[in-house]
Amino acid sequence: MRILIQFDLGALPANARIKSATFYAYQSYINPPGDGQGMDFRAQFMQQSWSASSVTWNNASYLGGQSLPLGTLPPVIGWISGGATEAVNAWQSGQPNNGLLITGDETPSRGRWRQLSSRAIPQLAPYLLVEYEQGSCDTQPPIATMNALPSFEPSEFRVEWSAFDLDQPGCRASGVAWYNVRYRINGGEWVSWKNQSTATSQHFKGWASNNSLVEIQVQAQDHAGNLGAWSATVSTRIDSEPPVASVNPLPPYTATPTFSITWSGTDNLSGIDYYNLQMSKNGGQWVDLLTRTNATSYQITGQQGDVFGFRVQAVDRVGNVQPWSPTAQATTTIFGFPIATMNPVTPPIIKPFSPVKDRFFLSWSSQTAPGTQIIQYEVRYRYTNFNGGSTGWTTWRFLTGSPPPASAEFPFASMGMGNGVYEFYVLATNSMGQSQPFEPNSGRGASAIVDLDDVIQPQAYMPIMAR
Repeated sequence: MRILIQFDLGALPANARIKSATFYAYQSYINPPGDGQGMDFRAQFMQQSWSASSVTWNNASYLGGQSLPLGTLPPVIGWISGGATEAVNAWQSGQPNNGLLITGDETPSRGRWRQLSSRAIPQLAPYLLVEYEQGSCDTQPPIATMNALPSFEPSEFRVEWSAFDLDQPGCRASGVAWYNVRYRINGGEWVSWKNQSTATSQHFKGWASNNSLVEIQVQAQDHAGNLGAWSATVSTRIDSEPPVASVNPLPPYTATPTFSITWSGTDNLSGIDYYNLQMSKNGGQWVDLLTRTNATSYQITGQQGDVFGFRVQAVDRVGNVQPWSPTAQATTTIFGFPIATMNPVTPPIIKPFSPVKDRFFLSWSSQTAPGTQIIQYEVRYRYTNFNGGSTGWTTWRFLTGSPPPASAEFPFASMGMGNGVYEFYVLATNSMGQSQPFEPNSGRGASAIVDLDDVIQPQAYMPIMAR
């Protein structure tokens, strides 16, 4: 059993200001008899109209909507009362008066119920006592306005509204009392958002998916009870997905120490606002190169052998941020000049009993940037005799070709040299005209010894252990 109750408010003036409202009902029976506890009840606004002759449990018991504060029926036989100001105010402010649905203690095992007289017994019929003030001279409703929204907003954004209540000739406006705010998504049904709220702003929080159209309206009521029309609609489209940006591919090797990187990005709705660019050098930490930039290119300068990694992040115009890529989006290694390296000299020591006593067999290997080729080798040597005299580093030969030879015989005897230490270094030049610098201490050279008088003798032998 549930109670439906409805009071006719037609006698109230349209501009009445409700001060208080109290309901009175006659409680004629308490079950179980002697139940000395008050019964808590819940009141809900009915969402549809109804008539006393047709309502049943099946068609009306679940039509309750917004709840009112919890009340209690005292355990007495006779007249009882309770507050109804909130309900009357709502009806007087324009909410449809379909009455209330009253639900008591419905715990089956307790078997509790209360009997209240209806209008069938006129002298015991429930009634409503309303205290109100006659409305003021203010008869014009306030005009509400939604603040304009940008074309795109993120999934959570702030909405603001306001209203003004104009004075009338000979009558000061009563001022704005509260607002109703509603929204709809993609042209669907209007959804009540804020009801009788004094707030003038609120966050719209993630109720619409990406690319959804959100429309919002507001209306205001003044202190004289005048309810204004719904405002013009403001709208925005939800952009909840971040943009996507990437550094454009780089060649594995860069032939010059200075080069440019470029990047680009796309966004599905509001567009890219700016980029952040980071670099990692030789496997180190990521460091910022550019922040909050609209540029799409940047010039880098490094040194031979430097390995660079780059990644870019985009932020769109509503603040959606692309996550950083965990790895580099583009990498390259500076290969600004070719590199030639001497192989060990054959034989490394020439003795009186060596099969070859007048020359060394030299060979080397080289690397150059992709897209280039070696066109020349310069072979240098330095001869130091056992007395300490030295020729200093001297160019011996230039070898050219496509590609040039990568080996040669060094005839030290015919060049007038004998016992001593021989050092060799080779320099490469590629088809871009880039030449290898001479760095004798780089470890790319090789050396050998001529000891035709067999003056160098082992003093000790060191064991070698291997597996």
